[in-house]
Amino acid sequence: MKIVQVNNLIAVGGTTTCAMAVCDALPAEHTIISLGSVDGKVKRWLEDCFGITILVRNAVTPGDCADATAVILNNTAADQVPEELPAPVLYWHHSRYQGQATGDHVAWASDWLREKAAGQTLHQGALAVDHEARAPEFTVGRLATPGGHKRHEDDEQWWSRLDVPGKVYVGHVQIPGVTCIPPEIGLWSRMTEWHAMVVRSPVTESFGRCVIEAMMAGCVPVVDGRGGHCETVIDGETGFLCKRGEHEKKIHWLRDHPDEWASMSEKAKLHAKEKFGPHPFAKRLFRALRLTLEQWVLHRG
Repeated sequence: MKIVQVNNLIAVGGTTTCAMAVCDALPAEHTIISLGSVDGKVKRWLEDCFGITILVRNAVTPGDCADATAVILNNTAADQVPEELPAPVLYWHHSRYQGQATGDHVAWASDWLREKAAGQTLHQGALAVDHEARAPEFTVGRLATPGGHKRHEDDEQWWSRLDVPGKVYVGHVQIPGVTCIPPEIGLWSRMTEWHAMVVRSPVTESFGRCVIEAMMAGCVPVVDGRGGHCETVIDGETGFLCKRGEHEKKIHWLRDHPDEWASMSEKAKLHAKEKFGPHPFAKRLFRALRLTLEQWVLHRG
């Protein structure tokens, strides 16, 4: 079986880990077509560590998919792919914008994103976490790659006000009093060191894969209570869904209640493993591909 993913690996971020999760879930030969460009470190890492073929294209051609069992288009514009490809096409929506392509079968990253549209909800999956290295002091982190448009104007003041021993921000930012780390391959594993991860943003996440990655690592998410977060976090059990102004209070509560934090951490790991881990994600992805193949046979076979 050969799977061709069409993606954009221009930078280190959720797009890369989503592509990795697909490769991890499907025992197949994998090719990723990165549209426009590809981050050099991402390319070398995927090729050397996972044996994935990376192609860089401005647009997909039929020849790129000639021997594919299936093609997965991720947020691909209609002008970047032919109207027909010589393989079954699963189109996976991860966000909303005009001019997207389509496929034999359509999937959406969340119920919130899908609303009443045709197709199935296909939640993303997270890679397994095989270690923990929790920091000795209560540490809160933020993973935003890329992150400029995901920051509130008062972010610097908010982080300065946050009263916890450890504060880490992975992204292209500089905030006094916060350990700021530029995005690098594998940095999502840093969440095994954090006690809590915050998502406080003007942008509504259609899914928010860093939340499931945090829970897999036993890191309690304290996030905006809207969008895809409402489908991943069980409020008060595996994390907190917050209104504007509540994030700081919830983080301080976790800091002051270590036993309750430990219980939520364990519940978060179990919930993430059972719903978003490699095995349940593989089952969802296989179902989506089966429906894609059925539609291909019905309409073009």
